[in-house]
Amino acid sequence: MQGQTYTDAAAKTAIDFVTATVGLLVDEGSHITFTVEKSETGIKFLVGLPQPQLGRVIGREGRMARAIRIILQAASAQNKVRLTFDVVQTPTPEAQ
Repeated sequence: MQGQTYTDAAAKTAIDFVTATVGLLVDEGSHITFTVEKSETGIKFLVGLPQPQLGRVIGREGRMARAIRIILQAASAQNKVRLTFDVVQTPTPEAQ
């Protein structure tokens, strides 16, 4: 497996899945920040959300985040690429 890289199609599919899923879970899509870090070994998704929306993506006892990770693991196995998913808190936008 050394030297094997993932395809851009697999990366795009995973990115589309994460953005669509998170977009459906939160109320205010404009306050979501997506960061995609690509390396030789895989792709890491960082989703930044303000505190009020954080719980919607994480879910009760982390069930939603775990479900997203499980689907990404299945895609990882199929495409031979490591996909990881993390949710981080971003500053709450000021009400104007």
